[in-house]
Amino acid sequence: MSGFDDDDFADDKMDAEESEESAKDEPSPFDEEVPRSKKAKKSLGPDEDDDGEGGDEDYAEYEEKKEKSKQGPVYPYSKFVRFTGKISPLTRDEKGVVTQIKIENIDDKKVYPIEMNDNAKKLTRSLFQEIYITGEVIYKSEKETILLIKSYL
Repeated sequence: MSGFDDDDFADDKMDAEESEESAKDEPSPFDEEVPRSKKAKKSLGPDEDDDGEGGDEDYAEYEEKKEKSKQGPVYPYSKFVRFTGKISPLTRDEKGVVTQIKIENIDDKKVYPIEMNDNAKKLTRSLFQEIYITGEVIYKSEKETILLIKSYL
């Protein structure tokens, strides 16, 4: 003889049916339609809009975005670099004292003027030597760059 009666199972079945009926009366959070946020919108082409119709305004906006993506970098911007280069003077004063230095990358022969901070002033003692530098190249315009030395060996 087991400790369960058929009445116990019938009660459980009735409880399950009642909970299903009460669940049908309450709205589910998954039933609601979630509006699309502006961040979640996909990029629309010239012929697509939220309303499904294309138009001159949509096309002009699309062309403007397309042109901006074709443009080069926005100045000023910077990038971090590591390379070996040779230090040489860029400018001297009337007494012959070095006032600004430059470094020529040994690999690609690019020349970078160096921002004269504390690290660069220490490098004036290492003129015409090859050193390994870590720094940041700042592009002020398409042709004007400057190198900030972070560390060197």
